[in-house]
Amino acid sequence: MLTRACHWPLSVAEHHIMPAAPPPLSWKARLCNFYTSNKRDIFFGFVAFFALATVARAEMMRKGVLQPPPPQEVHPKVSREFGKSKRKSEE
Repeated sequence: MLTRACHWPLSVAEHHIMPAAPPPLSWKARLCNFYTSNKRDIFFGFVAFFALATVARAEMMRKGVLQPPPPQEVHPKVSREFGKSKRKSEE
């Protein structure tokens, strides 16, 4: 005698019924799923890429393939000092 009436034995055909396949996702949804499942790998991939690009750029500048950027002035040159009148600075 069955102890639970809600669990009747299923026939062989009923065991092999597959649920309907979900509708295909758009490329944006697939990209979002890929990003959310691989956030850490993507982040460290970008870190490695920028580190490699920085080293490659420095080596190319050292070899003379690329020109180094022009030096920037830390303190820009000003035509007159703060607090001085215009007449005195024009002389």
